[in-house]
Amino acid sequence: MEDFSRFTKIGAKAVKEADPQAKVVLAGLAYNTQFTLQLFRDYGVSPYVDIVNMHNYYETWHRYPVENIVGYVNEMSEIVTLYGNKQSLWMAEVGYSTYRHGSSVSSSYTAFYDYEHTPDYQAVDLFKRLVLVLSTQKIAAIAWYELKDLPQTEEVIGDEYNNRYLGVAYTDYKPKPAARALKFFNQLFAQKNKCIDDLITVNRTIGSESEIHAFENEDGSVLVAGWLKTNLPGKRSTDMSGNVKDTRRESVQVMIPLKLKGKIVQYNQLGESIPFKKTEKYSAGIRIPDFILSGGQITILQLNK
Repeated sequence: MEDFSRFTKIGAKAVKEADPQAKVVLAGLAYNTQFTLQLFRDYGVSPYVDIVNMHNYYETWHRYPVENIVGYVNEMSEIVTLYGNKQSLWMAEVGYSTYRHGSSVSSSYTAFYDYEHTPDYQAVDLFKRLVLVLSTQKIAAIAWYELKDLPQTEEVIGDEYNNRYLGVAYTDYKPKPAARALKFFNQLFAQKNKCIDDLITVNRTIGSESEIHAFENEDGSVLVAGWLKTNLPGKRSTDMSGNVKDTRRESVQVMIPLKLKGKIVQYNQLGESIPFKKTEKYSAGIRIPDFILSGGQITILQLNK
């Protein structure tokens, strides 16, 4: 830790001497926020860096569920608030591989459902992961890792399997479904928006495995994204084959206290749409009485003003 902090300070000083306007980015943190806490609180690194960088590969190189990203970002934000100098937060590496061998993904993660770590599900995960990061409203920049898979002949650091299968395209640049999901996400969230999770009401059964997030766009339209959590600790040890069929299905009710009168469209992660008519008006706004969520899928609603 002491050596890392010393090298960070030396490097930062050299950067500023060469270009006083340059931004110094702290080396990307993989998951243990205590490392950054010590750097800022105990080793005085904060004045030397302009940007705090995070990496995230939950469910590929870490056992944590992807939904834990929200807590991870909030912890880092709190460290900067308490011990930092208002540094910008980046997630300059975030990804999900399409590699698996049987149920084995990495030394840290084992697949339970048959769709995990497939190209089709990578697209679902990408959309979920970006929605989760966006919901924190605390990240200034996010970069999916990476553009394309690496050829077998290219040297990699560490896990040679997953490192080669993180792209949204294959080695020949042929797009995976995740490329289409990334494009659709950028189109859907192109406007300035704010997370309204604290505004909406979600009614669900006790023990629900659902995850719901909502955003209000600058033009007054609303986006709602929901899914059933894939990685549920304590519920994945009943079958270690990695071939479990996900037949889960839940219906939740979402109440949005905003006056929305326009067309409502339902999408999947690829931007494929179907009309959605199951809404009701109530005194404060719109009620979605039957928001259907299915295992291994994501449901996105666009409610226009």
